[in-house]
Amino acid sequence: MKIAICDDDIRDIEQLSGNIKKNSIEHEIIEFLSPEFFLRRIYEGEHFDLLFLDVQMPEYNGWDIARELKQSKLKVFIIMVTVHSEYIYDCFDRVDWFLPKPVSQEKVNQILNNAAERLYPMVFEFQSDGKTVSLTAPEILYFEVKRNTLTVHTMGGQHDLRLPLKKVREKLVGCPQFVQIHYSYIINLDHYISTKGQQISLKNNVEINLSRTYRDSFLSALSEYVRGM
Repeated sequence: MKIAICDDDIRDIEQLSGNIKKNSIEHEIIEFLSPEFFLRRIYEGEHFDLLFLDVQMPEYNGWDIARELKQSKLKVFIIMVTVHSEYIYDCFDRVDWFLPKPVSQEKVNQILNNAAERLYPMVFEFQSDGKTVSLTAPEILYFEVKRNTLTVHTMGGQHDLRLPLKKVREKLVGCPQFVQIHYSYIINLDHYISTKGQQISLKNNVEINLSRTYRDSFLSALSEYVRGM
């Protein structure tokens, strides 16, 4: 993977860079002490798979940079690096992962492995109207059951399947980002934004009811997902 590190502290850059190299010597790492130089490179057309971005830098706010990149629709996964752990639940709509300082090797490995899965995702195959539908995990927003029909809602549309939810859960074994929140819904935490009361918000302006029966298991799964981000 091609990885950018943007931080005004050279010691933090060196530590993180060392952790990334321990994960794999094949990662290409480019270091930036200023967001200005990083933004110049990326808007000139250079592509990065991942960006490790410090929150607080002189004259720059990491949140603003992350928002700018997301709004520009540039395809780069953003990892926010900070000593302020209270930001962790505010990062879903702006960044892809959260990395607390001091940075640990275990946490860096988790993020890089997760990123590799999203860059080269597992493909799920379903039968719909006599045709085979192939979907990657990042494409799927959520699964919904109504009567005898199971609908896969994706970022680009939906597919109706004749398949029980139990069979879907079997296909999703080993994919912790998928969690059941209601007897009729399984959501993809990669698209999660927030929870307000009994409402869960996903990307694409989707809101789904969180069942009281599944609330505790959902919150536990969300906590595990955040720690593994």
